[in-house]
Amino acid sequence: AIGEIREAGKIKLIELKTAKRRVANKA
Repeated sequence: AIGEIREAGKIKLIELKTAKRRVANKA
């Protein structure tokens, strides 16, 4: 269960980073 939470957290962090990059590219 702990491992699954960590994996989910990593995926969320990657999604946030990609989202920030998209916003930076638009700006």
